[in-house]
Parts: sequence; C-alpha cells; structure tokens
Amino acid sequence: MVNKFIHVCLILLTVFLFMIMLSSLRWQIQHDSPIMLYIAWLIHDHDYVPYKDIFDFNLPGSYMAYILIGIVSGYTDTGCRLVDILILVAIFYLTWLWLKNLGTAVAWCGCVLWGLIYLGFGSAMSLQREYLIIPIILLVLNVAAHCRRLKPAIKYALIGFLWGICATIKPQSIIAFPLVMLYIWREIRAENTGAEGMPGKTTMISMILPAVAGFFVPVCLMVLYLWIRGALGAFWDMAIHYWPLYNNLTRNHETISGLSHVKYLIKEYRSLRGYGLWLAPAGLGTYIALFDSPLSGSQKRQVILLAGLSVCYSIYPVLTNKFWYYHWLFYLFFISQLSSVCLIKALPESKPGRRWFPVLFLFMSLFFIEGALSGPLVYLANPSRYLGELMGTKKSQPPKVARVEQIAAFLKENLEPGDKVQPLDWAGGALHAMLITRVEPATPFIYDFYFYHHISHPYIQNLRRKFILRLQESRPRFIIQIVDQGKPWVSGKDTTREFRELKAFMENSYTVVNKGSGYLIYELKQSSAR
Repeated sequence: MVNKFIHVCLILLTVFLFMIMLSSLRWQIQHDSPIMLYIAWLIHDHDYVPYKDIFDFNLPGSYMAYILIGIVSGYTDTGCRLVDILILVAIFYLTWLWLKNLGTAVAWCGCVLWGLIYLGFGSAMSLQREYLIIPIILLVLNVAAHCRRLKPAIKYALIGFLWGICATIKPQSIIAFPLVMLYIWREIRAENTGAEGMPGKTTMISMILPAVAGFFVPVCLMVLYLWIRGALGAFWDMAIHYWPLYNNLTRNHETISGLSHVKYLIKEYRSLRGYGLWLAPAGLGTYIALFDSPLSGSQKRQVILLAGLSVCYSIYPVLTNKFWYYHWLFYLFFISQLSSVCLIKALPESKPGRRWFPVLFLFMSLFFIEGALSGPLVYLANPSRYLGELMGTKKSQPPKVARVEQIAAFLKENLEPGDKVQPLDWAGGALHAMLITRVEPATPFIYDFYFYHHISHPYIQNLRRKFILRLQESRPRFIIQIVDQGKPWVSGKDTTREFRELKAFMENSYTVVNKGSGYLIYELKQSSAR
C-alpha cells in the first residue's frame, strides 16, 4: 500500500511537472540571462574582448557558457527556453544515475522535486549560472560514485577538471571539492578494509595531485585566453579594485563594512531566505536512512555525502555576499534530494506507522515549504491562466517584458546602419532590447549602477571619467535610460544618485524622443551630431 501510494503521488507530480514544462516554453527570458547573452553575442559575433572592450565583472567561463547557449538558441526566447528544458532533462538523467542506488522512488522523487522547484521560480531563474553548474557537479558525483573502471589518476584528474570548469564560472561553487574527494577516499578505505596496504596518506596524495592538476587545466586556459586577447591586465585591474567594492554591497545594494557586514552575513544565513523548512523532511530522511533502513554502508555514505553537500551549499550564499534567490539554487537542489530519502525502503520488521509517516510527511510538507510547490501552485489557483498559456491563447507579460518589446520596436523602426546605443540600466530590460535588435553599445560600460557606489574611491572616479570621455567621443544616436521606480539603486555610505557630468552632457546634446513605462529614450540633437 505504501509503495502504491508513493507511485500514485509521483505519477501525479510528474504529470503536473510535464504540464508546467510545456507551459514554460512560452516564457520570455528575463533578468540576468538576457544580459549574459548580450555580452556573449558581442564576444562571439563582434569579437569584443571581455574586460578590455566591455566592462563586466563575471568570469570568462560564464561568457563561454552563454556563447554556447547563444549559438544553439540563436539568442531567441524560444531557443533559450528549449535549451533550458534540455538542460533540465540532462539534470534529471544525471540525478537519476546518482540517486538510483538509493532506490527508484528516491531517484524519481529527487528529479520531480527539483523540476518543480526550478520552474516554480519562473522565467527570471532561467539559465542562471548556478543552474548551468548543477549538471557539472552531477557529472562529478557520478564519476566519483560510478566510474570504477577508470584508472584512478584519470578519474581524479577528470573530477578536478570538472571542478575547474565550475571555478571559471563561479569560483565559490567549488566549496564541495574537498568533501567529494573525502567521500572517494572513504569509499576506497571501505573497499580495502581487511586487506594489506589499507589506503593512508600516500593514497590521499595520489588522489589530490591529479585532481589539482586537472583543476588547473581550465583555469590556465582561461588565463591563456585573456593573455592572448590582451585582456589579462584589464581583468586583473578589475578583480583587484572592483570586486572588493562590489562584495561590499548587500543583496539590497547597500554599502556595508566592518562589524555591520559580519552581522549582515549572520542574519541572512540564519534566515536561509525562508527555505529552512526543507530541513524537516531532509533531517527525517537522513535519520531514517542512517538508523532505520536496510541500506548498505556504501549507500549510507552516499546519504552522508548528500547531507554534507546540503550544508556546504547552504554556505555558498555567504561566500557570494548577496543572498539573491539564485544563490540558493545549489542548496535547494541538494536539500530536495536529501528530502527524497524519506521514500527509502523501511526494514521488513518496521511497523506500518513507520512506513507511512515519512512518506506522508514529505508529500504534505511540499505545500507549506517556500521554494517547493509555491510557484507552480499559482496555476492550481488560476487554472484558466494555466490552460490559456498552455494552449497558446494567453501569454503572460510582466511589465518588464512589455517594456523590452516597446524599446525593441522603437529601435527597429529608427536605427540606421552603424548606429550604436548607450544603455543606462542594469537589469531593467534595455540590454535585452538591444540584444533583440542586434545593436552594439556605444561605450564599454553596459551598466550604470557601478558609477553610484563607493564614489570617493579612486577606481570608481576613474570609471566615471572613462565613461564620460567615451560617451563624448562616440556620441551615440540614442541613449536608453531606465527610470522605473523598481530600478535597483545603491544606498548607504558613500553612494549617490547624482552624476553631474552625465546629466550636463545629456542636457546639452540630447532630447527625449520616446517615453514609456519606466524608460526614456534620448536622441542626439542635430546641432550636437558630428
């Protein structure tokens, strides 16, 4: 009866997930992914060199990932949605391979829960960098657990290489590297228990050396790329001077330092951004797997690794300092997998209550945990909206999406060959419109928020001077300024909303020619054109 109930619940959740996946094909990319795709387009199609021709603070691995996505998707909404779903299916497959050792119900549930969590966040979460890293981490776990025929040195080098790729996208993501190596070492010890030459320091060293060598291959390739393109100095200058300033901004874009910074980190971590309730089913599943199940020693070590990964990646947002919703993706992925362990088979002699309680607890808790079914449940509350989106008769259009379409329509109608556009924006839609219309930026500065924080710092002052100089030189025909009230502005000590040189330049040389919801488009005056 318990098994039948589990299968019925999983079938219903799978059908629900499949319907949401179909509906999501009509989503439009939003937030960070259009920005990263725009930079990728500039690098791939127009040979821009990151850090030298375009000022940004992400790592080259991110650009390479989005270049691949752009090539496959054609930089279109529909193409990106298809790529996103294909990556999700790949994650399902790798998750199944990783968890099937704990039972088909656990593996199935781990896949379904993750799909509902991810899609529940909506299109703003689509193709975030953490999401792109998850399949790489799953490859690491599958190589560590299942590739026993590989020669040890090759296996460890491959694991290090995969972690190196992660580091070129998000360096903080390798926080679990030592934990995975420890897991492999513990498995080797268990396999050789009672045999002569039990693994000791020599074995650990023989694991670490090829893993470290493999790790530095993609890292060195990244450095070599920057050196060949003449951007290594610009990258180093940005990393040394701007990263520390950016890391002193909170998730609400407030400057912070000293003891206040420490208190902020502690407070945000303790809150777990509302995802702490996942600890209940995860803790229950861990207890049952370790103390009340017929699992073997190897299977129990896999559960312990899952628990360790959940803890490691709960710390990941602290390392990023921002605590934005996508920074919790790693934690949510592994904590949902650990929660799926509630469906582990019970001991034959267990009482019926022991078999039913964790199953009911897991499925019922999904409706109360933020970041579980809360997003998809919107469709249950409003089925006509869901059916309309699925059948194509309705198309949800958040204000930012409408703004993107309006700006893009204006540019398509008014741009002439050779025109460039200057955005004054961050994630308000200007860059997305510029991607749609395939127009290049007038200066290397595609954001404007970094001109307004830590304004007394020489590096920021220099950025301001460079921006004004390049803007005066290029004199683009159009400037797009996002003035939406919801635009994220920096605040706190040493911040401002004034840029007098920019304001004076625009007042003298530009006039507003289009005003829409949350944006202004300025055109260069004829008297100011060269």
